[in-house]
Amino acid sequence: MKLLWNFLDNRGKNVIKAWGTAQTKRDRGMLNQRFDRLVQVDFGLAIGSKLLAGPIYGHVYKMQIHGDVQLRPILCKGPIKNDDEYTLLLGAVERDSRLVPASAKQDAENNRTAVLASPLTRRTAHERIPK
Repeated sequence: MKLLWNFLDNRGKNVIKAWGTAQTKRDRGMLNQRFDRLVQVDFGLAIGSKLLAGPIYGHVYKMQIHGDVQLRPILCKGPIKNDDEYTLLLGAVERDSRLVPASAKQDAENNRTAVLASPLTRRTAHERIPK
């Protein structure tokens, strides 16, 4: 079982929880289900089973969840313990085969770099998204 972390912005706000809470009830359930599945499988299986796609930019991957909107949580392996954890870096959606916000890939890589620089203050243990 892998650990799952959520990125904290420079104000200490959990960006994944905030993004997920803004989704529909159905989509929140789908997000929680996919996050639960992610921590149960090895990275190779997550890629092979198409739970994860990428890398889409640098060291970041996206999850593809087909809900009321095309949900695309963006994450990385590690980055502190690459074999034991994932860090959810940013929440995005996909419209017309493009990530929204348009800067999502670069923003996620920047968030990953921030975690590497300050792992104790820039991430927190994942919390399920409230239904």
